[in-house]
Amino acid sequence: MNPDTKSHVIYTEEDLVRLSWRDFSISVTLVLVSIIFMYLISPLSYLTFLSIFSVGILLFRIRYVLFYMRELRVKGKVTFIPKKSTSKKRNAEDRGFLLAEVFLPLILLFLLPVPLNLVAALGFVIGIPFSLILEVLVVRGLESKVGDKIKKYFVWSVINDDLYLKEFGYLLSRNSQSSDR
Repeated sequence: MNPDTKSHVIYTEEDLVRLSWRDFSISVTLVLVSIIFMYLISPLSYLTFLSIFSVGILLFRIRYVLFYMRELRVKGKVTFIPKKSTSKKRNAEDRGFLLAEVFLPLILLFLLPVPLNLVAALGFVIGIPFSLILEVLVVRGLESKVGDKIKKYFVWSVINDDLYLKEFGYLLSRNSQSSDR
């Protein structure tokens, strides 16, 4: 084993939600086209499925920001140190969500009656880009409430040419007006 150990590379991602204008416009277009299409079939059922699925996906995506918002506001930084036990739990949650994201629309196609199965499956599938739109809006709302930008950060360690995640979390990026704090 090489006793020569090198460490610390720090990478800070700029924003919690980095959605390019192109991705945002594609998401909006998909949602609007699906709403117009489903208006002809069953508008109330579709909007119900779309709102339930998109809010569920949204809450899954930004759950840690929402859980630790008070601490983030007070301290300005929330840090998570990866541990094997919490990593297993998070991986199981992510795997379960991914499996539900893939198989729930397929299951709904077989369980519900004919027009409603299309509405439910399409509501779930279009709930993903709609949740991106909602995520941008929620994070912008949280940032305006706090008065600072919310950023993700990662601290990586390089040991014997292997890259390890040392810690990660969220921090508040002070605006130019509040940089004196």
